[in-house]
Amino acid sequence: MRYALARDYLRQRSLSLADIAFLLGYQEQSAFTHAFKEWSGVNPGAWRDRD
Repeated sequence: MRYALARDYLRQRSLSLADIAFLLGYQEQSAFTHAFKEWSGVNPGAWRDRD
């Protein structure tokens, strides 16, 4: 569920990665980045740039 929400939030360019991490319930952006990389194989910034 978090992965689906993360992808939706990443499509909203007005949200920063820190904002997205907070919305998904992470205390730190780095924890979100680590989780997203586990799910997708790339970090959230790279995913956003290729979408």
